[in-house]
Amino acid sequence: MTVHVPVTFTEQITHSCTWENDRPYRKDIAPGSVAWSADHAGLHVVCPCGCGSLHYLPVARDQRDGHNWIWDGNSTSPTFKPSIQMTSPCRWHGFLENGVFHD
Repeated sequence: MTVHVPVTFTEQITHSCTWENDRPYRKDIAPGSVAWSADHAGLHVVCPCGCGSLHYLPVARDQRDGHNWIWDGNSTSPTFKPSIQMTSPCRWHGFLENGVFHD
């Protein structure tokens, strides 16, 4: 499946989650919906593939330490490096570049 989904910023993305198999889901909002954590230390993401799973991507602004993605500092059209691999449940693998998820 080819994904080309622009990010959609949504407030309180982590509220009103449903839980399935110990994973949070937001099937009530669009794939690729995102919200920054309060301190911009990470991005909450509804999987862009459409499965609805909710993920958290911790970020750094300069050097990757193995636990986060390098973020370009653009809070409205972010780019993350390296690629993003959703580990559960769908295993989507792709990129977030200039505010667009794609594989």
